[in-house]
Amino acid sequence: MKKKLLLLLWVLCLLSTHVAWAQYGTYTANGMTWYYQLEGSPKTATIGGTTTGSDYSGALNIPGSIKHAGKTYIVTKIGDDSFRFYTYATALSIPTSVTAIGKAAFFSCNLLTGTLSLPNVTTIGDQAFYDCNLLTGTLSLPKVITIGNGAFQRCYGFTGSLSLPKVTTIGDDAFDNCFNLNGTLSLPNVVTIGYSAFNYCKNLNGTLSLPKATTIGEAAFNQCSGFNGSLLLPKTTTIGPNAFSSCSGFTGTLSLPNVTVLGYNAFSSCSGFTGTLSLPKVTTIGESAFANCSNLTSLSLPKVTTINKNAFQGCTELTGTLTLPKTLTTIESLAFLSCSNLKAVTFENGTNLTTITGYQHFLLCNNLQYIDMRGVTLPAGFITSRNNYPFFQGIQPYTMVYLPATAPPAEAGEENFVVGNHCDKFVIYEQHYSYQSGNVGCDYPIQQDFTATTAEYHNRSFSGSNCKTLCLPYPATLPIGIRAYEAKIKKSNGEIRFISLGDGDGTLKLAANTPYLLLIIDGGTHTFGTENNALVKETPAAMEVALPDGNTYFGGTTVNIDNATAAGMKAYNLINSEWRPIRTDNPNGYIHSFRAYMRTTGPAPAKGFALVLDDDDTTTGIDSATEDDVEQGNSPIYTLDGKRMGTDINALPSGEIYIKNGKKFYKF
Repeated sequence: MKKKLLLLLWVLCLLSTHVAWAQYGTYTANGMTWYYQLEGSPKTATIGGTTTGSDYSGALNIPGSIKHAGKTYIVTKIGDDSFRFYTYATALSIPTSVTAIGKAAFFSCNLLTGTLSLPNVTTIGDQAFYDCNLLTGTLSLPKVITIGNGAFQRCYGFTGSLSLPKVTTIGDDAFDNCFNLNGTLSLPNVVTIGYSAFNYCKNLNGTLSLPKATTIGEAAFNQCSGFNGSLLLPKTTTIGPNAFSSCSGFTGTLSLPNVTVLGYNAFSSCSGFTGTLSLPKVTTIGESAFANCSNLTSLSLPKVTTINKNAFQGCTELTGTLTLPKTLTTIESLAFLSCSNLKAVTFENGTNLTTITGYQHFLLCNNLQYIDMRGVTLPAGFITSRNNYPFFQGIQPYTMVYLPATAPPAEAGEENFVVGNHCDKFVIYEQHYSYQSGNVGCDYPIQQDFTATTAEYHNRSFSGSNCKTLCLPYPATLPIGIRAYEAKIKKSNGEIRFISLGDGDGTLKLAANTPYLLLIIDGGTHTFGTENNALVKETPAAMEVALPDGNTYFGGTTVNIDNATAAGMKAYNLINSEWRPIRTDNPNGYIHSFRAYMRTTGPAPAKGFALVLDDDDTTTGIDSATEDDVEQGNSPIYTLDGKRMGTDINALPSGEIYIKNGKKFYKF
């Protein structure tokens, strides 16, 4: 019934229109009779349909002029609704004199074929050619300034490039579903682009440049995946919802220097954008605005006040530290869901975070080292808990969270919440299944000094005959059965001399942020125990001990140092008791967190350093051998129990202490 009423209304509309045209006159030309309306001075006329009405079949060869009362009038306009529902018309010829085409002039003339030539038209009204889907070829609009709503909607027969050199305004749905248009879209003077203007024009390609556009409406270029290269929007202030959703072909850096309003899904799934996304004037980021922009590497959001839900979901290449400005007041659910390479989040001092809505704002950010909220005024009802406060749900236990002293204390059993300068339970995870692939350790850059009621180095054990390295952010008791060494001397032949600090006896403390060499002396397996009231030290800029030669350093780290950085440092890893250089061609050549390393400042890294222990333990009553003692002559070598082992040092079993020339040495 509803459809019948709508049809009746359309008919009445057509009848009323043609009645109006009939008041002015008819003119016979090109084999048919046309309604016309005089426009006065200058002598121009508007064509308004035919006397045969919408039942007409065949070609519409619109005349370029009409005669009235003995005078000639130039046809400059096709009137509103003139040929609406002329569904049997098969061809169309518009005279070059026409400069304006009215609303719905050729609405649903879906049997019209051939090309459309509009060389002098400046204005095209709403739905002028709606659903004229059999028109083909290149659409040329060299003088058009204004294109109305739905003007060419569903005209999917058009192909080739679309050049609109003078257009300033493109209405809603203007080219919606013209999915066979291809080539470059040229819009050098467009100021306003309406809702769904080019929605699903998926075969347009090349660079899209909008140098004068200020407003881009909802879904304006939705699903236009064929565009490539940079997207330039130097004057745009408003980008509507879904404006560029799924435009995955864009590449390079996205620059939005003047945008203030950014709608939901605005750039969703635009996976080709890379580098830093800078939004210097944006205050509100709409829901899923940049969801799945998987190649963005960093964000700059200096004035943002509101981040809506899923805004940056799936931005998997965001890395480094994300700084959220003090202007931020509201953050919604899943805002940074699956930003799996994000390293840290810092809220600027002075942030008044009045509204936290929803849940799991950093869910699956599994490489997140810390969230720093020390300078934030927290909203009412804030809870310091990963399990019982939605904001923190999904954040891994190894992610440090720093809160102001005004925050509620951490709930019982919660790990790695620092409130003010206190942490109930500080746990270092040597490894965790959710952390980045490879045996690289969970990174712990410590942002401030704090006291931990308990501190624990979790799931690393020490065993075997080769030396290990260690660097922890808090003082730790050396387990019994392990000996600790520190670097002191580099010899002229490249050997690094380490001096014993003593054996673990349950009292020897290793200092925070200090690199050590460890040796298992009892053949057992050991772990570091829980420390009570441990002072955890802020990670310093450098944790290195300079050796006397002036160009060699023994350093430690609480964060993984990647291959390229380590190689650039001319760093060495300890492998089977030899310092071996880290090379860029070795993807496994990183420096594991909570480890020590050597580095040089010389012109080029050596092939390797030998490691020698100058052990000052004298429980055997035998002095430690020097480098020269070990290398000198062919003197016999003995075990500690007096067994002769020959004279060849290289043939000795590793992991034991031997005696030569009355002095002991360790063989690796």
